[in-house]
Amino acid sequence: MYKRQPRSILRYNDFGETVGGPVWIPHIYNGKGKTFFFFSDETRRTVQYTSGTALVPDANERAGNFSSVWYQPTSTTWSTGPVSVCTAYNTSTGACTAYGSQVPTIDPVAKAYLKDIYSLIPLPPSTADIAAGLDPHSLQSTVPNIFNNNQVFVRIDQGFGQKLNVFYRYLHDTFPSVSGSGTFSATPIPGLSTTITTNPGTQHMGHATYLFSPTMLANFGYAYSSNAIFTTPIGAFTLSLIHI
Repeated sequence: MYKRQPRSILRYNDFGETVGGPVWIPHIYNGKGKTFFFFSDETRRTVQYTSGTALVPDANERAGNFSSVWYQPTSTTWSTGPVSVCTAYNTSTGACTAYGSQVPTIDPVAKAYLKDIYSLIPLPPSTADIAAGLDPHSLQSTVPNIFNNNQVFVRIDQGFGQKLNVFYRYLHDTFPSVSGSGTFSATPIPGLSTTITTNPGTQHMGHATYLFSPTMLANFGYAYSSNAIFTTPIGAFTLSLIHI
């Protein structure tokens, strides 16, 4: 049975401003006809929610107790009861040497994983899952993904008489984003594999045009650009770092 997920919510806001004209400072500098500036600033705020389903263990399974857990006696039905699992193994070969429904000793590494990771993951609503025709280990979540952008653009044009004109242009943008399910992964569990990514980019450009004669023109230019991608996993700190 397929349970349709609700349509994901999209919040999109795009705003900014532009201003430009001749540089004129009263009683100090009059750049009309020779010095011009242009400034633009754009800010975009985008929050998109994606829904997904993950399979997670219930409380008994997390405690190593398999005496009354969900299992499938047939391919289409679910029931609860004891399930035999490996309770001891050969440390050299990895072969199981004993079976039972209760894990007597939980490995320290697994215990730390249960404490640090699974303590953050909600228990599956097994009864509701069964009613919806889902695996009783299903955990459905709606995870926020934030895709912001901040861009600043500045340009200065200067004319020196009728022959020489120069301009300088500066462009800087950042794309701070939060991937609720993680970068290059798809784990729809809030607060587990969330990552923050920043993509700062900067460009500098200078250009000059000199007119030697009506038939001879020289162009000179210089450009520099840089870009970087920084991704940081934040995991359990998601709720304290994201403000939506």
